[in-house]
Formats: sequence, structure tokens, C-alpha cells
Amino acid sequence: MRLFVALILALGLNNIGFSQSAVVKINIVRGESFVTPAMDGSALETVFEQALQTNGYRTHLTAIHPDSSFFVDVFAYQYAADLLRMTVTVRTKNGIHYLDQQALKVFLDREAGFRQLAQQMGANFPQQFDTSQFIELSVPDLLIGVRTSFYGSMAGSISMAYQNKYCSTLDWQTDEPPFLLANGANLYLFYCANLQGIRKITRKKPIRVNLRIGSAYKFEIISIDTSISLSPDQVEGIHAMVNAFPLWIVEHPVEGITLSLCSE
Repeated sequence: MRLFVALILALGLNNIGFSQSAVVKINIVRGESFVTPAMDGSALETVFEQALQTNGYRTHLTAIHPDSSFFVDVFAYQYAADLLRMTVTVRTKNGIHYLDQQALKVFLDREAGFRQLAQQMGANFPQQFDTSQFIELSVPDLLIGVRTSFYGSMAGSISMAYQNKYCSTLDWQTDEPPFLLANGANLYLFYCANLQGIRKITRKKPIRVNLRIGSAYKFEIISIDTSISLSPDQVEGIHAMVNAFPLWIVEHPVEGITLSLCSE
């Protein structure tokens, strides 16, 4: 009888993971202080999704429920003359429950290096995420990484210095939903913003990017309003900035969001 009960309990505990879902987003940070390569994040996303599936989490869901889902954000970045770095956070609507940060020193191909980091970090996922544990992070904590090198510190200082020249902001017609980091959405914008190629345009008049948060819990671009026609590369750069933002945990789609890109 005891063995039977033990087996039932073991099966029940094992099924807990299968009743949970997870959504993964790759955030490639390519702000002006970074030299992160332009790359397709789908290969990295697949690595993390497979790791989650191995632990019993469901991915690729047609409907995501904030009350019963884990939100996995992966930040891939490289400061000038520094290591490849990756930060992974796992959270629910209650806060961040898991953090992993790693760096890769030796690499021949940077995209392959990021895939290697993804494989290592996906393998580190616990069987179950401890939702009783809460982690508080600032934006510099998120994008510094495992070790703070001289170059990484210098690049971080440059990012902060750009705040004096850039006046880009996120504006909300409704209440701003909680960000991954407390009061960090606009500060995070300064890190991921890259106005190279459009700086002269934004000095004359701000570029306004109309956004929404849809059912995928991430920013979606509705339109880009500018008085000057933008080249495909300039439009792609704006998309890269928007796509660098992490997941938003919201109960319903959010409309009426404006990203104003401007510089002095």
C-alpha cells in the first residue's frame, strides 16, 4: 500500500510540470554601446523551448494565461571589446523567480557562441521553478552579466551618458503595466535605443512609433509616424529597438502606446 501511494504521489508531482505553460522571448539588445550582432533569435528560442519541454512545460500555446504561465525572457548582448553575455529571467505575474547570467570568452562565430550559451543555460533549468523565491533586479544588473570588465563598465557609462542627449520616451494612454524591472521601462529604453542612422531626423522632429501589446504579450508596431521617408534599414533599426523589449504580463491587450524617438 505504501509503495502504491508513493507511486501515485510521484506521478502526481511529475504531472505538475505538464500542467504548466511557458512562453519564451529572445531580446537582442543592440543599443549604441553594444556590438551585438544582428541575428535571428528563433534558433535561440527553439533551444530554450526544447529545454522547457524536457522538463514538462508546454510551449507554442494558442492561448497564454498569465495566471498559470511562466514568462521566460532571454537577453543576448555584447559590449564593445567584451564577452558574449546572456541573461535569463523566469517570472510569473508576481515577480522574477529565476535568474541565470553567463558569459562566453572564447568564440570564433558570435552567433554560434550565443547558441552555445543558450544550450548551456537551457540545460541549467531546474525541473520546477521555485515561485516562493523572488529576485529584484535593476537595469544595470540585468545587462552587466557575470563579470564586470573594464570595457563593460565603460560601455555602461556611455549608455548612461546618452540620456543627456536622447529624450526618447514611452507614453501610455492608460496606466502603464508592470515592467520586468520596477520603474525601469524608460531606463531600459536608453540601453536598447540606437538612433544611428536616424539621429539627424530625430533632432528635427521626433519619430513616433505607435505600439500595442497583443495576445503574444510583447510590443507590436502598428505604424511609424515621421515626416521624412525612412529607408528599409532605418525601419529595421526601429523594429530592432522595439523587439529588444521583454514580455509584458497583462490581462488584456493594451492599446494607445507611443514610443517617441528624439535627440537633442
